[in-house]
Amino acid sequence: MGIELQYFFNSPLPLPELAAVLDHELGCAFKPYQSDEPAYSTTLLGMGVSLGRHDFENDCELDFESFQYYLDLQTSAGMGDRRPVQLPLLLAITHVIHRRLGYPGILVYDLQILLARYEQRGSGPDHTMVDTLSGTSPRDYENHLHTLWNRCPPGFGRPHAEQPHPAETNPTPHRR
Repeated sequence: MGIELQYFFNSPLPLPELAAVLDHELGCAFKPYQSDEPAYSTTLLGMGVSLGRHDFENDCELDFESFQYYLDLQTSAGMGDRRPVQLPLLLAITHVIHRRLGYPGILVYDLQILLARYEQRGSGPDHTMVDTLSGTSPRDYENHLHTLWNRCPPGFGRPHAEQPHPAETNPTPHRR
């Protein structure tokens, strides 16, 4: 079974220009492909990446209609060994999209589970992106990633799932 993670966001740029800007910012090469709507695709770390407009309807807390664009990161059934890096990669991509382009949005698991809702806090060079669901920020990468993993379904490729998060263990080392 393939797994998809999506980032939904807005941009003032038309889709071809957005694809060119993301090519530059992410170091990839989006190529146009035709589907129901014009879209672009590329590959990053062996995972498929799609970029385009969408026509998804809102579903409870998933307010798709508030966003014009999606970026989809897919692992196919045969690429399950890539899943431990799928979420960290999309988190890095969303961080770049926000920091470099200023596009907050929502991070979604397989069009079903809201993982994060990002808003910009502050302005100028000190602005930051904050997940309003948890209050964590990608700037605190380890804690934010841990929060996202906890929202994903069990078995989604979380590395070392049996290991507790460092903040959940005694931080004081034992000395002799």
